[in-house]
Amino acid sequence: MSQRLRRPTKLATAILVGAVLAMTGCGSSDISTEDKIDGVDGGAATPAPKESHTENQQPSVDFDLPDDVKVEISNENPKDPAEEAILAAHADILMARQKLFTDREEADKWLSTYFTGEAKQFYGSEVERSHEEGWTLTGTYRYYKREIVTSSGDVAVVEYCEDQSKAFGRDIDTGEVAKTSASPDDYRRYTATLYKDPGGLNIWQMESFDVERGAVECQ
Repeated sequence: MSQRLRRPTKLATAILVGAVLAMTGCGSSDISTEDKIDGVDGGAATPAPKESHTENQQPSVDFDLPDDVKVEISNENPKDPAEEAILAAHADILMARQKLFTDREEADKWLSTYFTGEAKQFYGSEVERSHEEGWTLTGTYRYYKREIVTSSGDVAVVEYCEDQSKAFGRDIDTGEVAKTSASPDDYRRYTATLYKDPGGLNIWQMESFDVERGAVECQ
């Protein structure tokens, strides 16, 4: 698993570039009733109403991201209701990923709700580092070409592209934005394993992911 967030140049070097963790079995859930998030009621994610002119998937929860952080998630409009529910839950997970770095006070709740296993460990470490170094996100993250590779019961594997060419790190104190020129590495192809939490909120969580940086099919 690897993930890179571009930070202001005075900060530490890029996050764990090239560190890829293999996908493993289901991680245990540790969501408590105190960690509930408004809008997450314990049922399956409810896809937003479809509109013929809407290209982006609308999250089922109000993530209330800062005005300078935009997330665009393609609406794949699958015909199968089960796949529709999984991709709707996947959209929430992608939104939660940004929320981890922009909501410093409630980061633990978002982490415990939408992530488990290796993914939770990875993002937990990166959120802690962002707090220590004083940086956050800014810009636009775009997710597209989302497809379910396989699903069975409470397990699903989703592949998708990410475009970080207009996403950057921002120093919280100074407001300095680490803008860099777009490069092939800004386009990534992810393979993520999702599990439905058997207890607690009973929602889909990301357990692990692999990523190919510079993926041709995402450019």
